[in-house]
Amino acid sequence: MEKLLTIVIPVFKTEAYLEKCLSSLLVAGWQDRLDVVVVIDGSPDRSAEIARRYEAQYPGTFRVVEKENGGHGSCWNVGLRMAEGRYVRFLDSDDWFDTPAFATFLAHLATAEADVVFTNYAREYVFEGRTEPCYAGGVEYGRVYDAKTFDYATQPVTLCSLFAGTYSTAMLRAEGVRFTEKAYYDDTILQAYGFMSARSFVFLEPVVYRYFIGRPGQTMSVEARMKHLAHAQRETLRLCAVYEERAAALAPAKRDFLFRVAAVNVDEKYRILLNLPYREARRQIRSWDEQLARYVFRDRLYAEGGKLMRLYRHLPFSVFYGIYSMLYLRLGGRRTS
Repeated sequence: MEKLLTIVIPVFKTEAYLEKCLSSLLVAGWQDRLDVVVVIDGSPDRSAEIARRYEAQYPGTFRVVEKENGGHGSCWNVGLRMAEGRYVRFLDSDDWFDTPAFATFLAHLATAEADVVFTNYAREYVFEGRTEPCYAGGVEYGRVYDAKTFDYATQPVTLCSLFAGTYSTAMLRAEGVRFTEKAYYDDTILQAYGFMSARSFVFLEPVVYRYFIGRPGQTMSVEARMKHLAHAQRETLRLCAVYEERAAALAPAKRDFLFRVAAVNVDEKYRILLNLPYREARRQIRSWDEQLARYVFRDRLYAEGGKLMRLYRHLPFSVFYGIYSMLYLRLGGRRTS
């Protein structure tokens, strides 16, 4: 029987969470339609042993690949290359799917024809004992939208993410998308490739993906963002390059959304750099601005992009830094030392 969905799971040092992740994919009546590719990324713990146990028990569903460490993006590349499902979805090994919601989603997916199928997700603050559902706004569930004329203004720039998106395997392969290896924030480029070639979208109501927040060393913490800033900047510049290469050929609605995706990512790097002490912030922001100078659409970024980008252009740096300090510290933030 044709595989409906491939789920790609990169694994590195997550033995404590992996069983919960893999067990959440066990849905009665759907195992023969699922293709779960578990990529062990040179993990030194018991993760491979755990994954092999699922492969042995459910041989038609789970496939385990062991390889040398190449980073999260390398696992996505392997999984996309191996995918047998009509659709592909990504799941981090410390996260999980809500199993009943996943079953409902699969029933809808079996009859879907859209290139991208979006579902809702939830942030799981496990150590705080609370869940924060994240719902798509401004959409009608079950309606198939034309991707060329869709109202992207109602959506965040992270519309196409691992949390919400299920993508046509053929579409991603035709794009030739390749995720950066040995890097952090390698999934950033999905924000562009997830929609540029799509002909249609559909939004479904189930809250499927459960995103575990608060694990030590998680890449979304402020400390990790500062530590791996060069990786984040590189992925943002990659978005800028995609905009310049592809924007002219896109429908106006897609072109404007791709601009917003790039602009928000660019502006975020100014915000992160402003957490540095004054002299270092000035030096690194000047360097960041020089890197952006290579792109023709930088003037549009300054004119229509994020607020921090525009303020940097029009204010002396001391005033720019002071304004941010006042607002940031008033909201309870703290700078790195």
